[in-house]
Amino acid sequence: MRERPRPERPGDVIPEPMEFAGWPPLGSASAQLRAGPLELRLRRADRDALDSLARWAGGGEPPGKPSVAVEIELTRAERERYLEDPQPGEPLRLEVWPEPNGGFAMVTHHAALLLDADCERGLAVLTKQPPERLDLSLQNLLRVAAAWALARRAGGLLVHAAAVERDGRAVLLLGHSGAGKTTAARLAGAGSVLADDVAVLTASTDEDGSWLVHPSPFWAESDFPGRRGGGEALPVALACSLRHGAGASLETLPRSRAAVVVASCAPFLGACAETFDLAAAAGAFARSVPTGLLTFAKDAPWWPAVADSLDGARSAPAGDGDR
Repeated sequence: MRERPRPERPGDVIPEPMEFAGWPPLGSASAQLRAGPLELRLRRADRDALDSLARWAGGGEPPGKPSVAVEIELTRAERERYLEDPQPGEPLRLEVWPEPNGGFAMVTHHAALLLDADCERGLAVLTKQPPERLDLSLQNLLRVAAAWALARRAGGLLVHAAAVERDGRAVLLLGHSGAGKTTAARLAGAGSVLADDVAVLTASTDEDGSWLVHPSPFWAESDFPGRRGGGEALPVALACSLRHGAGASLETLPRSRAAVVVASCAPFLGACAETFDLAAAAGAFARSVPTGLLTFAKDAPWWPAVADSLDGARSAPAGDGDR
């Protein structure tokens, strides 16, 4: 049996798989959360968990029936100081790793998740915590479950990106924390916003190899202006990696670099490396979707810099093939 990788964080207690089943349930309620073709079904939730979902989760139901479902049972840790911060004031951190049986595990301060190898069922443990902490813990564990299930069962990706709509098409604004996704989404002008922090992507069933972005249930700012909580998925017309600078300009990226950018913005999938080829998925996206480096200022519109690309004047990356 392969040795189980374990995060090394002094002060934390890392749950063993058999330990997840030993905690009492949070409550008796149920809830659902849609992420494109994926439905996350929460069982044994309590009022605090339901209130947390109501605070941050995207409103509105996407059309159609979900094609992939993950059922997660919520439990409450009773051990004193279980999964708490090693030191007061330390930022929330998150670790994910594969289990020897092919399943997956994650741990963040105040929460942990064990998901089976088929990404169909999971057990989560949460500690008693104030609302703002619960929001972060619950959203973290559901993001991780969504990323794994989309990759393993729906051929999709969960990426760090904002997504804005214009005339029925979407522009992705890719970037890690601090890149300016939320700021850039606010500066997009007319149109709706499908995501301000995490975007749900799936490959289209059309033969053209296009990709779709779905309204996200995972919002960094629940009251984001122009937020779109439901509706149809939109084709991704352009993806932009963000860079702060003066004015606004778009530099087209070659496909090989675009694939690296997309892969770097797809979190939590290192644990899936043996069963999901992230590089192949990112490469397929880069071959289909023009990708550029968008330089933008925090106080000026950037949409004119991408208008030509959306109008088809630069409809594909300046390619270097599959090199």
